[in-house]
Amino acid sequence: MAPAVCYVMLCSGSILTLLHHFFAAVALPFGQVPELEGDFSCKPNFNPFLERLTRAQQVLGKDKAIPLLIGPCTYVLLSKRDLPLNEAVDRLLPTYGQLLRQLHTLGCPEVQILEPSLTTDAGAAAQAVYESTYTQLAAVGLPINLVCCYDDLAESAYPWVVQLPVAAISLDFCGVPGSAAGNTTLQLIRKFGFPSNKRL
Repeated sequence: MAPAVCYVMLCSGSILTLLHHFFAAVALPFGQVPELEGDFSCKPNFNPFLERLTRAQQVLGKDKAIPLLIGPCTYVLLSKRDLPLNEAVDRLLPTYGQLLRQLHTLGCPEVQILEPSLTTDAGAAAQAVYESTYTQLAAVGLPINLVCCYDDLAESAYPWVVQLPVAAISLDFCGVPGSAAGNTTLQLIRKFGFPSNKRL
C-alpha cells in the first residue's frame, strides 16, 4: 500500500507563477503568489494538518502515513519578497522546526520535503542556504526524504545536494537512457556516485 500523503502550507499567501503543476499537486490556493514582505512572521495553524495525519495513521498505520511538506527554500524562491533568500528562509525555519518536532512526537517514520527549486538555476546557486537549512532541520531528529522533482539536478548541484544531511533523496529520472534526450540523473549517479548512507 502506498503511503498516505498529507500537505501543509506554513504561511498565508498565494501562488501564481512557476511550477503551477507542483502547487496544483499539493492543493495550495491557485492563482496567487506567496508574499513575504518586510518583517513577516508565520502564525500557522497546524491543527487541520495534524488531524488529517492522525486519521491517516489510524487507517494505514504510523509506518505508512508519511507527511509531505513544501520545502522552505522552494517556498521562498517562488514567493514575492523583498528580503534576500537566506534571511527569508531563516524566518521560516523556526516554524518548520516546530512542525517537524510535532511530527516526530506523533511517531512519523520520516517526512518528505519537496524542493523542486533544486532543479532550477536559482536553486543550484543557493548551496549555502540549502546546507544551512537542512543542517538545522536535520537536528530535529526526524528523518527527512528530500524530494527533488520535476527535472534533473544540474551537474554543478548534484555533488552537494546528495551530501545534505538527510536520510533519503528522491530524484526524478527524466529522459530516456540511450536516446538523444538521455537520462541526466542516471549519468550524474554514474559519474559522481550516490552516498551509501542515504536511501535513493
